[in-house]
Amino acid sequence: MLQNYFRQLLHEIEIHEKQFNDVHNQGAALINQRHPAGEVIEVYLRTMQSQWDWLLNLSRCLESHLRDGLNLKSFMEESEQVDQWMTKQIEHLETNYNRSDFSLEEGERWLRELDEIREVIQKYHGMLLSLSDRCAQISPLWQRGERISKNIVVTALCDYKNKDITIRAGDDCTLLDNYDLIHWKIRGVDGVESSVPSVVFRIPPPDLDLRLTSVGYMLKETPKTLCYCQLHNSSIPNDSSSCPQPITARIKGKKKALEEE
Repeated sequence: MLQNYFRQLLHEIEIHEKQFNDVHNQGAALINQRHPAGEVIEVYLRTMQSQWDWLLNLSRCLESHLRDGLNLKSFMEESEQVDQWMTKQIEHLETNYNRSDFSLEEGERWLRELDEIREVIQKYHGMLLSLSDRCAQISPLWQRGERISKNIVVTALCDYKNKDITIRAGDDCTLLDNYDLIHWKIRGVDGVESSVPSVVFRIPPPDLDLRLTSVGYMLKETPKTLCYCQLHNSSIPNDSSSCPQPITARIKGKKKALEEE
């Protein structure tokens, strides 16, 4: 929905740009011709230009916030996909491969299936690493709506000026209070404090809460992944007492038992 609104906004700006330029050029021409109302026309032109510049700056801010929102949405969707797949595979492994009573044919079939599962697990492990890297680039959007307990650094997305403060795009300012969601109390790079529209600022990455959740999930699942690698490959040292004996070793034992019979 926001994407559609942003596209519509850009479309309307593009439509009105020619009208704006025509009016601006007509006013400038009247001033050059020393029109009796030249001073009034000049004031109107400055006001109109200021409002137009602010509209363009707002569109840039909206684009940046929209990009952050889409990045977070994509990250959460992919994380959920990986989480569901890993949970499903672990349940499948625990249900089907943690048995001591099986036939030789079943054991050999398991090895073939585990080969395939292992390859897919490696793929998803790569996705987890990629998600962890992407997480470091995601802005903590939730923090915009929760009152801060201490000052934090925010980055200006566009130029902004009022009677108290002048801010340039890229300035790293200090957010002093965000009790008002629309206007934040800001300290500029020159030490001046003022109330500034919150849309002007981006809270820079990383999102520590999101990052801890992502890394925590990887740490939680790593022992299980290693455990089921041991199920497939008896050459991996089995340091976990909770991991069953490797399937490879159990199949060898099954073959030996059949030979002795």
